[in-house]
Amino acid sequence: MSEILANRHQLRALSNPTRLSLYSSLRADGPASARELASRLGVDEVGLYYHLRLLLKLGLLTSVPRPTATKPEAVFSALGPLKADLDLSDPLNLAAVIRNVDSLMRSATKEYREAVEGGHFDQSMVGRAAVRLTPTKREELRVRLRELMAWLGDGNSDTGERVSFTFVASLVTQ
Repeated sequence: MSEILANRHQLRALSNPTRLSLYSSLRADGPASARELASRLGVDEVGLYYHLRLLLKLGLLTSVPRPTATKPEAVFSALGPLKADLDLSDPLNLAAVIRNVDSLMRSATKEYREAVEGGHFDQSMVGRAAVRLTPTKREELRVRLRELMAWLGDGNSDTGERVSFTFVASLVTQ
């Protein structure tokens, strides 16, 4: 599956927790109808349609009809993975990226809490490292993280357990 070069409108849309959950579920768990998504996420089906239409409009999802006994049902699939390569000197792009990172971190916190409360202590981990890296090492880290994301995306399996990874690398000079 080819990468989508994300724009600020797509990132802004994914800064909404419901839309991020929809997109993430479709990427990890595969195509689903709105009814199936509502069941997966434990939310009201009617409330999902607004979010699904927006994600379709922004080119993050596709849908195909599936015949049912009464009328066709839309089955949604996520496109991607996303790659954000925006000009961060543009304040609107920067704001969209920061909102997206905030949303990712809130979602990661929620998933971590659920994992630990569900008794998955030995399978959950969290960490933070403050290190000094030369420009060469920093670039090597960027390459390795991109490779890891590609590797994780290729490893999707219908038979494996659903695992969530969130990592953020920030260059803060002090």
